[in-house]
Amino acid sequence: HQVLQISVADEAQVQKVKELEDLEHLQ
Repeated sequence: HQVLQISVADEAQVQKVKELEDLEHLQ
C-alpha cells in the first residue's frame, strides 16, 4: 500500500511540475 501511495504522490508532483513548466512557457 505504501508504495502505491508514494507513486500516487509522485505522479501528483510530476503533474504540478508539468503545469508550472507550461505556465512558464506561456509567460
